This record gives sequence, structure tokens and C-alpha cells, in this order.
Amino acid sequence: MKSLSIKKILFLIFIVLCTFSFSLLVVFFINKQFSNYLDKLISYFISEIIIKIIVIIFSILVFNKMRINFKYKLLIRNANSNLYNVPAIFLLIMLILVSLNPVISIEHRILFYFSQLSIGFAEEFVFRGIIFSLLIKLMNNYKYNIYVSILISSLIFGVMHYSSLFSGLASLYPATNQVIFAFSIGIYLATILIITKNIVAIAVVHSLINIVGLFNTIVIRNDSTLNNSLDSGVLQVNFIYFLLPIILLYCYYLLKKNRNLDIAFINF
Repeated sequence: MKSLSIKKILFLIFIVLCTFSFSLLVVFFINKQFSNYLDKLISYFISEIIIKIIVIIFSILVFNKMRINFKYKLLIRNANSNLYNVPAIFLLIMLILVSLNPVISIEHRILFYFSQLSIGFAEEFVFRGIIFSLLIKLMNNYKYNIYVSILISSLIFGVMHYSSLFSGLASLYPATNQVIFAFSIGIYLATILIITKNIVAIAVVHSLINIVGLFNTIVIRNDSTLNNSLDSGVLQVNFIYFLLPIILLYCYYLLKKNRNLDIAFINF
């Protein structure tokens, strides 16, 4: 594939964002159609799974076209693997704890897991896999290109979570908390990706974060409606505002520890 110009890279980022945004609208449309025949939660989960699988397939096609060579392994194995795997282990423990509620039906539980897994993979493939890779190439001639690319891609990822305002899942304050949380997590995931090149591992971590963070708000607390489910969820907790500087410092430490970062896996 020929080297892309700045205009082409910006255009591709725009197209990818438009495609992802359109997929969110399609989810709401399909959910509305399914809700006439299915349980509201089941309709919501099935809609997410269908659209996110399409987004994942689209992303893999883009990876192949752009010749981005990611690792597709579940675990991260290198000299510093413990630093990267500890968050996933912690999330697995939390997943077991939050999933012990016996009241939740098996249908809701399984579909919720699959929906969040599909969302985690779709968002990582789009925002870290495609957009982050494009930004690294765009900033290739700048001294701090990796740092800037991480921040910009994470900011885009965070801002996209304002879509919950339009879907009716949250009001402004909890939606803003969600954006800040997504931005901080995006920084961590982008840092791990640039160091390990393992897109599957960070997609799994992303999915676990979604499951642990949203299990109570979407499944357990869905007594009457999905609307405003995020308003009472974990995203309002004040620790979010303390989380960002901690993640920034931790990611800076990881990047400094791995000074000679190789971006040869991005071949376009």
C-alpha cells in the first residue's frame, strides 16, 4: 500500500468516525424494531451484538487493507507482562463478584456478556486499531508523536461517549463522567497497545471493564426502564476524577520504561 498523505489520513479518520457514529444510530433503530416483539433488555443486547459484529468485520478488513500487523492473542507475554495482566485479573475477580446475583435470568446474563464483549472488540478495533494507527502515521515527523496520538485518540474515544445523551441513557453530568472515564481508560489501552501490539488482549480488558462497570446499572437496576440507567451507575463515582492523573502517570512510566517503541507493525 502506498504511503498515505496527511489529507488522506484525516479523511480516513473522518470516514471511520462517521461509520462508527452511524452504527450507533442503527443500534437504536434496530432496538426499536426488536422491542415490539422481544423483552426490552434482550432487544437492546441483540441490537448491539449485531451491529458491533459488523463493525468488527469492517475493522478487520481495514486492518488487512492498511497492512496493520497486530497480535491476536488473548494473553500478553513479555518481560513486563505482569504489569499489563494485573488489571485484567482484578477485573475478572470483580466480574465474578458482581455476577453472583441469582435474580438475573440466564438469558439476560448471557446476552449482556456477549453484547459487552462485542462492544469492547468493536471500539478497540475502531479507536485503537484504526484511528490510533492513523494518528501515529499522521504525527510521524513529530518528536512526541506517540504521546500526542495516544491523547488525541483517547479524547476522540471519550467524546464519542456523549452519544448516551442522544440515546436517553444519561443526562449531561453522568455522560460527562462517562466521557472522562472513557478518556482515561483509552489512554491506558492505547499505551498497552503501542507497547505490546496485542489488540485482542486490550479488547478483552475493555470488555471486562464494560461488564464490571455496567452490570448493575443495565441489568440489575433495570426494574422499569433502561432510560437514565447510567445516571445511577458507577460512572458518577467521584473516584473517576482521581483516576485520570493516576492513569496518566502510570502510562507515562510505562512509555518511559519502554523507550525504544517500535511502530513497524503499522506498514501503510
